[in-house]
Amino acid sequence: MSNNILVDYYEQFKQAAIGMNLSVPANDPTIYIVNKRQQEAVAAMNGGPRKYSHWSFGKNADFFHHGKRIYFCDLMAMGIEPRAFMPYDFSLGGQLFFLAYFLALNDFVSHNRAWFNVPDDVWDRSRTNSERISQYRNDDAIGYEKVEHVLTAAHAMRYQCSHSALWGDKTCDLLEETIFASTVLENWQKDILRIVHDEWKWLLPRIETKLMMAGYASFFATRIVEAAGVSDDLFAQCRQAHEETVAFPKPGSLNLQQIGSVLFEAIDSNYGREALFHARDTMHDVTFVARFLDQKIAQENSLFSWSPAPGDEHEEIYLVAERIRITDISDERGWKKVSDRFIECLGYAPNLPVRIVKTPDTEGRLVLLHTYQGKVFEPKMLRGALELMYSLWKIPIEVIIATKKGVIRHTYDRKNGFRIRDF
Repeated sequence: MSNNILVDYYEQFKQAAIGMNLSVPANDPTIYIVNKRQQEAVAAMNGGPRKYSHWSFGKNADFFHHGKRIYFCDLMAMGIEPRAFMPYDFSLGGQLFFLAYFLALNDFVSHNRAWFNVPDDVWDRSRTNSERISQYRNDDAIGYEKVEHVLTAAHAMRYQCSHSALWGDKTCDLLEETIFASTVLENWQKDILRIVHDEWKWLLPRIETKLMMAGYASFFATRIVEAAGVSDDLFAQCRQAHEETVAFPKPGSLNLQQIGSVLFEAIDSNYGREALFHARDTMHDVTFVARFLDQKIAQENSLFSWSPAPGDEHEEIYLVAERIRITDISDERGWKKVSDRFIECLGYAPNLPVRIVKTPDTEGRLVLLHTYQGKVFEPKMLRGALELMYSLWKIPIEVIIATKKGVIRHTYDRKNGFRIRDF
């Protein structure tokens, strides 16, 4: 398909979006047509192709968790220079659906308050960050391994970042505190921590609103195409692309596009378009699901909760019947528990926030406090995180967990390694 045809349809879609009271980009997007391998690389780097591409651990981890299903919202980025990455093997209808999806996604990030502090020059910053990382990597006095280690340590703390401004969370900012309070870091190490911290200002809203973004864009994409008056044949192709996007996943997994789209359809049908726009503007995934997921939707979409079979609690397992147990289904008695479990998996809910108590205290320790909220740190994971943090501070680190039964202290220092003590 020629670029001129795409441009013509994009202009029609913009007018259709405006007619639905959606915002459109001030500048037209740059759209890259990429193959499957390039799609995976872009998705693994969170939609930023100029990100520090040598960081193999991060790319492998992202690819492991996301699998090979590449969602549209993973391949788009907004800002002054919006860009998107279109799979080369899309049909004409699929390409048009992609353009409409992009416009709907742009409207969401233009209005949702989680995105208000995202810098408009995110792409230029990403490019500059990549160049700085490459300089450090190629510096004989620093080298690849040292850069890789600092990046890995920074990303071990990335969830304890400054998202407090978004929703009133008082979680401390460990990355920022490490930059300003650690006495052993060299300037290049602090610069790498700043780079990770800067990029997480862009990535945090994506995590907080991923379900809403995907569902909102899916909800409006076919409506934009239909309002633009494309031919019946092209509209049928767009509908097919939409159905593939919101298809039921295999048992035991979730398609956020499908769940999000169903919830927005329910809001539009039951409360009207103004209520839908209000949700778009003011909510994130956790509050969105808590407010609008009901038994009817949970049951119609076959939602259930499960846990590993005894003996498998600390293993990464796939949904194999012999290795799991169904704990609740979406009937009258169990749907609320299913909903609560779903919410626990969204946004920052899976992560355990801590705040800094002393940096350092009178004994030269970095002391962190976690208020117990029903979930505990996995010792193996916490040990790895504390080892990495120690490499940036070079002082003993202690995590205090206050529970109803008492206090648990996780400590790490060079002499004794990792220890757990109950009081």
